[in-house]
Amino acid sequence: MHDAQFNTADYADPMVIRILDAGEQCIHRFGIRRTSMGEVARVGKLSRGSIYRHFGDKDSLIQGIFRRRQALFLNRTEAALEKLPTLVDKVTHTVVAGRKDIKEGIFASLAQTEPETVASMYLDPAFYNR
Repeated sequence: MHDAQFNTADYADPMVIRILDAGEQCIHRFGIRRTSMGEVARVGKLSRGSIYRHFGDKDSLIQGIFRRRQALFLNRTEAALEKLPTLVDKVTHTVVAGRKDIKEGIFASLAQTEPETVASMYLDPAFYNR
């Protein structure tokens, strides 16, 4: 994959999983700005070429990481919602799960390392269209 669009079907590819896991670890440790493709390669014990084969550039990798996080959240939430009886229960569960994910996930790390990036994510809808 060399274009900027990440195909969610690739989430099943073991190499893509390794790359995304390594990238997410780097973001947790260093933030987005200080995460480099070289650092992702080092953390994941991968070659830079392997990373570039699946993600054409750093922005594509970052998008892939956030899209995977979003897909995992939505899958977990949908599974839980199917078991809840009322709309109020479903809305409450979604809000609580979303707040927990933000409080404990990658956004919590980013809030420490790059608060301005987190603010951009919330305030600028174009952030997700890069």
